[in-house]
This record gives sequence, structure tokens and C-alpha cells, in this order.
Amino acid sequence: FWANPDDMDLHLLRPPSQGTATAHSGPGDCYYGNTNPDWAVTGVGSDDPSLDLDDIPGTGPENINIMAPANAPYDGWYQVFVHDYPFTAEYYGANDVTVNIYLNGLLTQTYNFLMSGEDTDYYVAKIEWPSGQIVACNGLAGCP
Repeated sequence: FWANPDDMDLHLLRPPSQGTATAHSGPGDCYYGNTNPDWAVTGVGSDDPSLDLDDIPGTGPENINIMAPANAPYDGWYQVFVHDYPFTAEYYGANDVTVNIYLNGLLTQTYNFLMSGEDTDYYVAKIEWPSGQIVACNGLAGCP
């Protein structure tokens, strides 16, 4: 969720073990344009992400869920980022954004940051499955 009405988009990139991830389109990105991609085991829906909430004009929340992430050989690092969508701007200044990460239904990590303006990305965190290890990205794509 975010402080000022704007179109912020939540994205989740699949681990490299599931194929090539892409930043804003294609099969490796779960976002408004690819709301329920078939990742990991083909045809198994429970290991696929789903963008369940997409708030365009408001202050969120947006929500992506995976009911049962796939284990080996499809496990690995998922990456979460936020994109300030440029074509429906209601607010042009820096926006205070909060991302909560839940694992197994429990709030595990909260990140708060400023998005600097239209058509920008902020890489929030990487999540390793099945260990549940979370690494902050602090805005950097491909963080350690």
C-alpha cells in the first residue's frame, strides 16, 4: 500500500530455476499484465502466483499469493518489486510505499520506502523458498 493515490504495481519475479525472469513482461513476471502465470510444474495451479488485488486509482493494497510454492528443482529466490505505472498518474511526487511479506500466513517482513516518481522501480526483497530467508534489496535490481 502507499500514501498518495497513484497506480503502484506490485511485481513478483520467479526464481531462475523456473526459467528466465523478466522485469516488466513475459512469463517470469506476475503483475497486472500477467496475473496468474503457470510457473514451476506445468498445469499445477497451487505453485503458481496470483495477483489477487490490483488497485489502480487508490492507495492499495495490491496482493500476490502463492498457495504452495514448488520445491526442488523449482525452488530458489523470488524477487519482489514495485513499479510506479506512468500512464494513470494521480500523484507525481515521491510516494511513501509499504510492502509486507507474509510466509505461511505470518507477517515476516515489512519494508517502507519512497518511490521517486513516475515510471520508476523499487526492488524490495528476494525471498528464498523453501528456507524462507529474505534479503532486502534497498531498491537494487538483482540484489545479493
